[in-house]
Amino acid sequence: MIFRLNVGAGMTALCLALGLTGTAAENLSLPESPVDVVFNTPAQFAACYRDGAIDVTTVPGQIRLVPTDALNPWMGYHIGWDRFSKEDQGRICFDINQPVAGRAEFFVFNEIRSATLNGQALPFTPFAGQGWSGANIDGTALRKGKNELIFTAPSRLAYDRDINPPVNSQVSRDGGKTWQAAPGEYLVRLRLSRYAPTGTVTSPVLDLANPLDENRICPQVEVKSVNGEAEIESPAGTRVEFQMRTGDTLQPDAHWSAWSAPKKVKPARFLQWQAILRSTRPNATPILKSVRITAGLILKIPADSPRRTLLEFQNAAILRGSYPFGFQLPSAKLVRLRAEWRLDDIVKPGQTELEKLILLRNWVRRQWPANEGNCQRPWDALNILAAPAGDHGMCTHFAVVFTQCAQALGYNARQIILAHHYVAEFWSTDYKKWILMDVEAVQAEAPSRWGTALYWDPQTDQPLSAIEIHRLVFRDHTPGRIIQKLVLQTAEGPAETVDRRYGENEYRNFFRIGALVRNNYLDQSEPWETAHGFDYYHCDEYLWWRDDAAPLVRQFSRHTDREGDMDWTLNQAALRLTATESPDRLAVQVDTVTPNFKDFWYRFNGGDWRAEKGWGSDPHSRQAAFDWPLTDGTNTLEITTRNLWGREGSLSRVVLAVGRARR
Repeated sequence: MIFRLNVGAGMTALCLALGLTGTAAENLSLPESPVDVVFNTPAQFAACYRDGAIDVTTVPGQIRLVPTDALNPWMGYHIGWDRFSKEDQGRICFDINQPVAGRAEFFVFNEIRSATLNGQALPFTPFAGQGWSGANIDGTALRKGKNELIFTAPSRLAYDRDINPPVNSQVSRDGGKTWQAAPGEYLVRLRLSRYAPTGTVTSPVLDLANPLDENRICPQVEVKSVNGEAEIESPAGTRVEFQMRTGDTLQPDAHWSAWSAPKKVKPARFLQWQAILRSTRPNATPILKSVRITAGLILKIPADSPRRTLLEFQNAAILRGSYPFGFQLPSAKLVRLRAEWRLDDIVKPGQTELEKLILLRNWVRRQWPANEGNCQRPWDALNILAAPAGDHGMCTHFAVVFTQCAQALGYNARQIILAHHYVAEFWSTDYKKWILMDVEAVQAEAPSRWGTALYWDPQTDQPLSAIEIHRLVFRDHTPGRIIQKLVLQTAEGPAETVDRRYGENEYRNFFRIGALVRNNYLDQSEPWETAHGFDYYHCDEYLWWRDDAAPLVRQFSRHTDREGDMDWTLNQAALRLTATESPDRLAVQVDTVTPNFKDFWYRFNGGDWRAEKGWGSDPHSRQAAFDWPLTDGTNTLEITTRNLWGREGSLSRVVLAVGRARR
């Protein structure tokens, strides 16, 4: 995170502890002074957590509401088809609180050619290869209150089976003379060119004793006062609710204060701010231009000690998503999957984590020839693997089986949507990143030779994630930088790895990327898009990536351009070291996001490993605190995490020289 840090008169020692130098620091002499942290740069705002109604990119360095509002009142997990005769009509009503002056767009999940809106003809255009049809109109064609969209003799209309009886959808079987409730809400969505009515943005946690977020020993400070001010521009009909919360732990937990007005916040070392932007006018948005956090600190224990020299600090940086993720929990099904299909034997020949997961990927691909049969099979690896020959599924099911088999072995994996394709990714502790696994490669020879693929960047010598491939191809226009490691194999022969480079057109699947918000489908099948892959996407649960190369998927409401919402990090122990009253002791705080966390695993000076369970109500996100006793010479702290399968995370390491060993 990038900060502009201003320190007022006083606190020479604190300036030194925070690494501040120059005339301002030299002239300080008082024991107390405010420290000001200002958020006002594009990088700072881009790092904040935010929902899809917040815009931080249109005007860099400003936070606004997005200038588009999707009215998607039903999710569309399970759809049915209402079939129409020549006399039949379908009707759906949208209640608009305010007309808009800009564009309005209707989207229908079907190939619809024409309809009427409030009695006026409204032509629709089918979207090639998407299953949707759309119509653009001037927003003035909409009226305040009820608006009627009527489809005359369509072949069929998709409806949401989960909403029955419907509130807004009706059907007529006699040419519009009489109307009755439709079998469910018709899958029709409306997007308006108006500012979203509300959006929330939240800062990462700010450590007032280490506002530059450096890997260093922090001073021990007493926070005497804390306040926050937001520079806001609020046109008529708009407002911003600015609030803060504080605590003494690395991440918000039960010990933190509740969100409240800045002047009511209790002083504490760690702080978060939040802004809720609201608008009641379609053409107006409030603007958050900057946030200034002021803290009155007293230095109790300086970070620097004449006896200590920091030699090494390898520390993880945890990147969290704005949206909660539903992780798969330990399960009897996972135990059964691992045992019945002898997954340990499959990965045993692998020497590294990546080699093991490649072996697993290739095994999954060989379980059936190619796309086949029941493509609406539930996302349950046990169900899919046990299916009769010719009835397993498609790329969706290959990715599901790989994901759940990886989970059964204690790894973290997830499924990713591409344009007309479906893949998996696993979190690599070795590489500290997500790695894409194309379990059913799309090359022409792949179906007949059980093709799978991995994508490699020789410039960084690392495997790639879906987002990284998308950026290299469509933002940087450097598809030749990517090596596809295509594995081909037949029942008779050994596996053959073919390294290939492609042009931009061959990577067209990566133009569109969508993330699922959970990976616990093995035990929690619902909610779930039943026809996923077999039919075009219609559920509004997915989180779609957008950038300059890939704009909004306009029939869906959930989008993000924040990297941490797609490629968040796992299995890392983030450390914070703080001076104590004793020069021979440091206070250690540690934080992690480790799915199915078991404990922190740490040791001093290469000695015995110790377990620390930590605290937290979330089984996947925990914190801990302990003291690090120092002795003359070289002192080493190593810490990692373990999950319930015994899989260790990335290692964080600190080396200090104390006393005579100082150099």
